[in-house]
Amino acid sequence: MSERIGIFAGSFDPVTLGHQWVIKEASGLVDKLYVVLADNGSKASMFALAQRADMLRGCLEDLRRNSWCGFDNIEIDFMQDGFIADYARENGCTYLFRGARSSYDFEYEKEMQLINNKIYDELKTVLLISPHNLNHIRSSTVKEIYKVKGWENVLHGKFVPDVTKLHLEMRSRWVNSVMGNWGIEKYNSLTERYLQPWRKYHTLWHIKDCLDQLSYAKTLRGMKIKNPEAVEIAIWFHDAIYDPGASSGDNEVKSADLMDVFLKSSNLDTVLEIRGLILATDVNYQPTTEDEC
Repeated sequence: MSERIGIFAGSFDPVTLGHQWVIKEASGLVDKLYVVLADNGSKASMFALAQRADMLRGCLEDLRRNSWCGFDNIEIDFMQDGFIADYARENGCTYLFRGARSSYDFEYEKEMQLINNKIYDELKTVLLISPHNLNHIRSSTVKEIYKVKGWENVLHGKFVPDVTKLHLEMRSRWVNSVMGNWGIEKYNSLTERYLQPWRKYHTLWHIKDCLDQLSYAKTLRGMKIKNPEAVEIAIWFHDAIYDPGASSGDNEVKSADLMDVFLKSSNLDTVLEIRGLILATDVNYQPTTEDEC
């Protein structure tokens, strides 16, 4: 019997609990499942490609962590423009999985199946009917809720997995800080470094933890932070460059150099102070100020 290979493709902007459910169900119906992040250059995305890829990886890690079966038959791949049916034919996929939440979805997928079959007539569309607690979830709905104050309480655990909440939260923190004036493109460029798949500790989760600690420190009586804005910027950049084989201090110097490039046109008068704070994150550095501590 030939291997059953399936595909589940989308822009995943952002990844939702609905996407996670489809991946879980589809993987159990085939021998191999390609989860394909389709990046349509003509379609504006809220999240950069690297961020959406990280969401998919985190989503898959959640499934593997909370199940005995391992989901080892899932492979995440990428596709730049083109037709899903062409990708399916080139990779031997004969099952195209789609989530269906309503009669509108059914009619839409029926039309898409006719188009796909003209490109690749061996491709069968499999509609997975979402359960009642998920049939209201769409990526577009998540983005609309995200615009409203208090979105965290609505989205987390009800619309999106933990990794998507992380990306929503970190984007919000950037936009609502002094760095928001630098634009979202610089945020995307910086966070892409923290999303390198080989990183284990120096990740975006680590930056979140550091920012959480800073927020907590601000509430402590007797805690003096001379320039919390500079400390916050230093936190964002302190592990931007990370080479596990580098000599002591090299990563910190290169991260500080990257900060210099980012802040070149920012007109901040605290660049030297921020650089010192970044260099102070070297494990062998002896702090000399309260902010460095």
